[in-house]
Amino acid sequence: MKCDLHLSHQSQINSEEREMPQQSSMTLAMKHILNEDQVSQRRKLLLNQLPEQDIFLHLRQISLWIDPLDATQEFSENLLNYISVMGCAAIHGVPMFGVVHFPFSNTTYWSSLANQLSGNLRSLPKPVPRTPTTQNPLRILISRSHSMEDFSDKLRKAFGSTPIEVIPAGGSGYKMIELARGGADLYIHAGGARRWDVCGPSTILQARGGVVRTLKGDSITFNHQDPSDLDSHTGIFAAASSELFDTWSPIVSSLIE
Repeated sequence: MKCDLHLSHQSQINSEEREMPQQSSMTLAMKHILNEDQVSQRRKLLLNQLPEQDIFLHLRQISLWIDPLDATQEFSENLLNYISVMGCAAIHGVPMFGVVHFPFSNTTYWSSLANQLSGNLRSLPKPVPRTPTTQNPLRILISRSHSMEDFSDKLRKAFGSTPIEVIPAGGSGYKMIELARGGADLYIHAGGARRWDVCGPSTILQARGGVVRTLKGDSITFNHQDPSDLDSHTGIFAAASSELFDTWSPIVSSLIE
């Protein structure tokens, strides 16, 4: 597949050190490609164009989201396995390129526009649909920053008779990569987050067939004009597969206060 991406000057990097500017408009052709309702449809439509024509973009149509230190609290506690450096490029608000690097294990995961993945993810099997059992429960990642006992009790009440294993972990990058690697099934975060916490790892997880939404099931956009903070009332819900998302999203949406 051949694709030449032509970029003109001016861009904006969004990170913990920088505010976001006003967004300029896309070319009409790119707007048509990327303005579909579902992110997956937008990706497919864009990919269908790649073998046939070049894509011309102004750099202001690309928003860059960088987190130079994910899992800051864990870093202060010397829990170095959670620490990552993350970067992401979104085209018209849709994450297309993502990288998550774990410096203390020297491990890097990435995905690109055409749903290409780093070799350490390509070789892993995709999640297989299953019914949770006591011996093989539904594995749910939560943030260590939550009041773990209270939130665990809330999850167990919401999931009722479904056997679950609640796994506290630090860093959005770590948790979403765990989903992409098959180390867990769901990631539920009831609280605030920053877009640079989500953009890079969500690109990788979605390229693996996973889903990243708010607790209400809404898509998360990454435009220039989007605020850095995600709404603290909508949270984050990520699933290792679309089947897991479809199965458990009604329960997860009930967690919104």
